[in-house]
Amino acid sequence: MALYGLTGVRMDTRGRISRARMQRADGATNQWLGEPGEYEAHEIANFIATGDEVYSIFVVTGGTVLGPKFRTVRL
Repeated sequence: MALYGLTGVRMDTRGRISRARMQRADGATNQWLGEPGEYEAHEIANFIATGDEVYSIFVVTGGTVLGPKFRTVRL
């Protein structure tokens, strides 16, 4: 199970998330792993559905703040 931090989203004309920027992280050391990537919304939903954890990350003066954990919702 991997841990990811989501740091930005792109919205489509209907106001739905179409793409998002995220990066893998090491929860034990709070360090980023690898390079950030941009993913389609369905790809991120697949990460979550297969057991990976995705949290929102907010960049603030002096560091970052952990936000809510994402989950999938069926419509």
